[in-house]
Amino acid sequence: MHQKETRSMFQSGREITGEELDEIQETVRSFPTLSLSELAQTICEHLGWFTASGGYKTDACLKLLSRLEGKGFLRLPAKRAISPHGILGCLMFQGAAKALKARDEWIGWTRPQRLRNLPWVINNSRFLVLPWVKVKNLGSHILGKALRRIRDDWLKRWGYSPVLVESFVDPQRYEGCSYKAANWHYLGMTTGEGLPRKARRYTTSPKKIFVRPLVKDFRALLCSESLQGRMEP
Repeated sequence: MHQKETRSMFQSGREITGEELDEIQETVRSFPTLSLSELAQTICEHLGWFTASGGYKTDACLKLLSRLEGKGFLRLPAKRAISPHGILGCLMFQGAAKALKARDEWIGWTRPQRLRNLPWVINNSRFLVLPWVKVKNLGSHILGKALRRIRDDWLKRWGYSPVLVESFVDPQRYEGCSYKAANWHYLGMTTGEGLPRKARRYTTSPKKIFVRPLVKDFRALLCSESLQGRMEP
């Protein structure tokens, strides 16, 4: 389906925005082993799509997914009788935001220092505990275990070890409790404006900014010229 055809849809009386459709597409792509029921519950959790009694609007979501698949917007997993076991969620890391006022002022680096050393800041771009997994303090536990090994894993894969990790939380959906419990620092809000690009302008909703140092001297390192590593394109 062409992007212009999916800027919004209505399902069971609810408008699904273009941004939400993009998120649905990414969720389906990111969790190919989930059953249709589990996938629908996960998407309902993301969208805040609940019945009057507080349950997930699974049937409405399944109908929406079927419509989207029929239009070629996504491909759903095959139906199966038995749900998969042992999957708790998803955790993803990628490169940091190119410019972020609150973060950059907090670090205290200059523009040339930021341009040179930005790769040593990474972004926790996805963090999901599947909605049917009910384990107390699991979110902060996962974050803690991930950050204890991320520098070594990054070094093996990319040839250098990051010194700071950031993440964004949508306050319209979440409070960021797991990040707070895992001792991440709240820096403030994003502006909601994307980086300016030629002939293109876009906005998003403001997000909470959380950061977590991976080494004690991260500021000195990020403001220096001593960071070295195998920087692959």
